[in-house]
Amino acid sequence: VIRKGDSLATIARAMGVPMEAIAEHNQIKEPDKIIVGQRLLIPAPGSSQTEYVVRKGDSLAAIASRNGLSASELARFNSLDRPELIVPGQTLLIPKKGAIPPAGPRIDPALKATLDRIRVPRNRWKKIVIHHSGNDIDTPKGMDEYHRRIRNMENGLAYHFVIGNGHRVKDGEIYVGNRWIKQLDGGHLASYSQNQTSIGICLVGNFNKHKPTAKQMRALEALTDYLMDRCNLPASDVQTHREINVKPTECPGRHFPTRSFRAGLKR
Repeated sequence: VIRKGDSLATIARAMGVPMEAIAEHNQIKEPDKIIVGQRLLIPAPGSSQTEYVVRKGDSLAAIASRNGLSASELARFNSLDRPELIVPGQTLLIPKKGAIPPAGPRIDPALKATLDRIRVPRNRWKKIVIHHSGNDIDTPKGMDEYHRRIRNMENGLAYHFVIGNGHRVKDGEIYVGNRWIKQLDGGHLASYSQNQTSIGICLVGNFNKHKPTAKQMRALEALTDYLMDRCNLPASDVQTHREINVKPTECPGRHFPTRSFRAGLKR
């Protein structure tokens, strides 16, 4: 906090930080016009990050933009489960350029090449919906047979994608269903109209009993990021079965980490 007799130069010398760095970090255009009582944020010398104290009226997006970051990068750097709930007085860590943490998992290049070849009509999809299968030993083939024979689904497997858990399908392996290959409506929701525009991703397992595997979550984040880019969807259009279904359901289970999953999405 600036005291009587202070100047930006004397503060910089006392803190061991270049005056230009302090001016830039605090968006001071005229260094000679600082005032008594003004609060300055001092970047740590030689550190890969600085601290920022949230002020009234701040938003994560605005803070990130001022520092050359995206809101998702800043949320990930600070492990924020609910980025919209920052409050005045809260301290955020701001990574310097070159010290931004790596983005989340990226889809396997071979799988990406396969998916890129599938023609996706513009504005075809409006939502991405996350499910669990409810059984730890499910397989895409088994679910396909069940949906055809028991649920009388002409197109079989209700989901567009299935992610294995290591029991009968490799842990984290992404299975691309016929509904995505042919760009067919889903069969994973209780609403016909929602199925017309909602991509269904099912993780094998019963998440009322346990959490998904780490590899499943990495695969889910990578696939979701890819689909968001491909279909031009924001993170707000990624929902769980429980959140979107017109009938009550616990899917994808009590142990599915909804908040941390959303925080990891890139936009």
